[in-house]
Parts: sequence; C-alpha cells; structure tokens
Amino acid sequence: MIIRGAYEEHNNKVEPQWKQRDFVSTIKSYINNSLQKILIVSGLRGTGKTTGVLQACACESAIYYRAQLLNKDYDTQYTASEIIEQLINDKHKIVILDEFTWFQDYSVIAKALPTLAENGKKIILTGTESLSLELLRSSSLIHRSQLVHTNYFSYDEYLRLNNLYDRKESTYEYLTLGGIFPKYAINNGFTMNEYIKDSIIDGIMKYFPKNNQDDIRAVIYTIFYDAVRRNDLPNVPLYKNAISSKELLEEFGIDADVKITKDLFDKVSDVLLQIGVIIRVGNYKSNEEYRTYIVNPAITSQMIKCIYKIENLDDRLYGHIFEAMTVVKLREYYTDD
Repeated sequence: MIIRGAYEEHNNKVEPQWKQRDFVSTIKSYINNSLQKILIVSGLRGTGKTTGVLQACACESAIYYRAQLLNKDYDTQYTASEIIEQLINDKHKIVILDEFTWFQDYSVIAKALPTLAENGKKIILTGTESLSLELLRSSSLIHRSQLVHTNYFSYDEYLRLNNLYDRKESTYEYLTLGGIFPKYAINNGFTMNEYIKDSIIDGIMKYFPKNNQDDIRAVIYTIFYDAVRRNDLPNVPLYKNAISSKELLEEFGIDADVKITKDLFDKVSDVLLQIGVIIRVGNYKSNEEYRTYIVNPAITSQMIKCIYKIENLDDRLYGHIFEAMTVVKLREYYTDD
C-alpha cells in the first residue's frame, strides 16, 4: 500500500523541538544546489533517516510517498507506471520516496528519476535495504546520484543530540549506548540480538535466497566475534576468559555445528561492508591481513559483554571500543562517497 499526500499531512511525525542529526545539513545543501542528481539516504533502523529527511524539508514544497510493506510481501496500491505518471504531473519541488526498495517495480521507477531531476525536481530516496539502493548507483542512477549514510553517529553528534557535556561519563555512555536512537536502545544481549535480526539480518536475507536465516546469523555473529577477539590485547588477563565463537552461537540459539563456507563468509562480509555495518583496515605489510571494526558502539559493547560473560566494562575494555570508534571516525572523515 502506498500512502500519498502533501508533505504537510505527514509532517506530524516530526516534533519541532527534536534536534537534527548532522546529515540533515547535507540534505538541505542538496535541496538548494543546482545539481541534477537524486539523493539517496541509506542506513539501518533507528538512525533517523525519515525523520532527518522530513526535518530538512520542513519549509519546502515537498510531497511524501511511503511504501508500506504488508505481511512481508511487496504489495502496493499503484503500479510503477502510475507512480511515474504522478511524479511527472506533480508540481512540488521535492519528491520524497520513503523505503524506496519496497515500492513495486522500484527499479522501473528508478529509470525515470534522472529525467525528472533534469526537469528541476529534487528527488530523495530513503531505505533500510542499503545494498539495493547502492546497486542503483551502478545501474539506473549511475553518475546521477549522491549518497548519504546515516549509520555512523560521531561522539560530538551524540553529545549534541542528547544535551550532554564532554566528560568521562558521557564518553562511557556513548561507547556503551551510542549509534542509534533510544527507541532502538541496545542495552543487553536480548535487545542486541533483536536489533541485529530486525535491522541487519532481515534486510540482507533477500540477497542469499539459497541460505536459511541461521546460516546468515551464524556468519554475522562470527564476523562480530572476530571483530572483538582478533583486535584484543593478549597481555590483558581478562581476554583469556572469552567463550569460543561456537559457544557464542549457542548463546543466541544458533546451531554451533553449522557449516560456514569461505565463499558465504566473504559474501556476507562484503554486504556488511557495503551497507556500513563494519569497516576493515588492511595491514600495510600484508594484503591478506586486516582488522574488522563494528561501526555501532552499542553492538560492540554488548558483544564484548557476551563474549567475556561480564555485566560491566572496565577501562581496558572501554579502550577497545574507543579504538574502534576512532578508526571508524577516521575512515568516515577520509572517505568520499
């Protein structure tokens, strides 16, 4: 089903007092520039994609379309040709297509968007299926789109959004809970497992039709396990108390004897890299060696607690997350999409 209406009818989702994430300024810049491109806003659940887009368009002439996924089926009210016709005839300056990859035949709609942009439309696509959106950049929207990732929350941004001062307690809070909005808070192993399932696993299963969900879950948890264990410091006694990767899988109800092939491991890793869940830093001395870092500090924090069977982190373990977030920040700063 597609909800269609003037932007103002849907703006009641956004409260005026809500602070804006940093990426909102990029959207505003896009709206006001002369580039004839489509803007893609991509990120996991709970990172503020839709809210940020609506905030950026609050004072603009905009129309908002949302594709609503019903019963896990791509069932929409309008065909691709009907949507395209509506977009052509609509007089608003800005078109927002929320959860774009949930629209019926969205790839057909995508082919029509560059022409609309050439005619002066500002078109903003959002979606949690980041890989599908990025694939458009190498097909229908090649050289015709600009990408904004929302997965990464910087420390400064976290302080600003939560009215916190830069002090030790705020740093600990960011390293433990930062990365998503409170509605999706990751504060224990259960909520971490639910968030990973809803925001990551469900979103990438379509790319692995020959594998069941437990295969993909096993790979993702193994990647996250390696991100913690392979980056640890062997001279810290606590690190000797870690459970094995198989024990971690059992903790989350996954068959520890599941066979993970190198091919599947590499493919899932590549997807996680593309959608901004992890980053890799290579060893300049060896092309085959690298370190993996999880972009979300809340997931890293809970993975550490699960792996070492502890309730609270000490300064040495906070240092591990601090290192990860420093590397992520540097990668974010020096990477030009």
